[in-house]
Amino acid sequence: MIFYILAGLIGLCSVINFKRGFILFLAFKLLLVQNITLISIPGVPLLTLDMFMSMVYSFWFFMSKNNRKTAKYSFPYLTPNIVISFSWIISSVFSVAGIGAELSSLIGDLVNSVILLIVAWEVLETKEDFDFLFGLITLIIFGSCIYALFEYQIGANPLKIYTATLNRDPSRTIDWGYGNLTSRGYHVQSIFEHAIGAGLIWALYSVFVFTSIVKYDEKLKYKGLAIITAVLCLPAMILTKQRSCLVFYFIAALGFIKPQKKRTYLILIPLMAGIALFSTYLMDNIDILLSIFSKKAQASVAGSTAEMRFGQLDAAFSLFASSPIWGLGSKFSSVIDNTFVTRLLGGESIWFSVIPGYGLLGIVAYLFLAYWMVYRIPRFFRSIELFYVALAYWVVITLTSIPGFKLYFLYLYFIYFIKKSNKYKHNSDLRKDEWRIQRTLIFHKRVF
Repeated sequence: MIFYILAGLIGLCSVINFKRGFILFLAFKLLLVQNITLISIPGVPLLTLDMFMSMVYSFWFFMSKNNRKTAKYSFPYLTPNIVISFSWIISSVFSVAGIGAELSSLIGDLVNSVILLIVAWEVLETKEDFDFLFGLITLIIFGSCIYALFEYQIGANPLKIYTATLNRDPSRTIDWGYGNLTSRGYHVQSIFEHAIGAGLIWALYSVFVFTSIVKYDEKLKYKGLAIITAVLCLPAMILTKQRSCLVFYFIAALGFIKPQKKRTYLILIPLMAGIALFSTYLMDNIDILLSIFSKKAQASVAGSTAEMRFGQLDAAFSLFASSPIWGLGSKFSSVIDNTFVTRLLGGESIWFSVIPGYGLLGIVAYLFLAYWMVYRIPRFFRSIELFYVALAYWVVITLTSIPGFKLYFLYLYFIYFIKKSNKYKHNSDLRKDEWRIQRTLIFHKRVF
């Protein structure tokens, strides 16, 4: 009930002040999992509270004349998102499961992975906007870290048990928890849907805080609490028992490690203090960290192997041969029952879903998005932090699946540092490059 009450209060705030309400929703969205539903009836498309609110805010923004666009230029990731949306739509139309089975997830992908991001780009513009959002997110992430330590101590997640009761159809209740069923022991997931998603969110928040402090000497809201929270994210990541978040962190951290800057060494003080304080947790799970570099440690923690990945890749291309142009659709595994689907083992890489699901159109679209995120945008805005975080993201989703990760949270990072860049802030520089921007389709004249 508490989630629905909060949603109602945020909606009421939005009626009074749309921008303030929307920012509250962006923070609240971190708490929303798929089991918090509004409509969950057999035979009817599932409607989660998260999806409903995302749709309402997207429609509200574009339909209301009172909501003025404040960004200087259109969403910089608009072009690849249009391309990828096209591949989703075509694959859904020709899906083996039928457009009816695909429609719910298609709308969800378009709203959460495209339209809502455009709204966030337009709404978040001033320092006050980002300060308000960051302050809310800091409080939520801090709470999630404390809850993670509590969860690890008791070996259970009462919040997950509670949210499972909010799904009115028990057959649709999602339980991505590991429990104590693996050789690694209990996997912490805190307030999030999955341990992998939790680890990546903590990693991204910690990288954001340290990047802001080291590179920009940013006066963050609740700066002391933000640093403490960024440090707490590290043991929380370890307790997920997932290597993916550690790989992400090691790559993304290259964006804020500046040996020539004194501030780099200042953050070592809270880091060392955190390591000392949580040394027991770290030592109990040291093999998780070492398994990234050591085959012996990898054997002790088990998990996926290179042989398994190649087997999945072979199965993906075998399914790809059935519909190589537009793919079988995202729901193909629900209607196709053969050895190839079984060998996918859930598709532990984005490509094991894209190759059979979206075909050649999808492969090209996702490669184009990767190029745009990793190379085109960081190069245009001369932002090393955008490069390393985008690279970390694509490395991780290529190596494994990332259930429970909030994609919009990654784009909030991108939006913040793009608007922090000199290229964006100095409007005259952008206007001088406008002809080149338009020719390369990075930005467009406002069409919305």
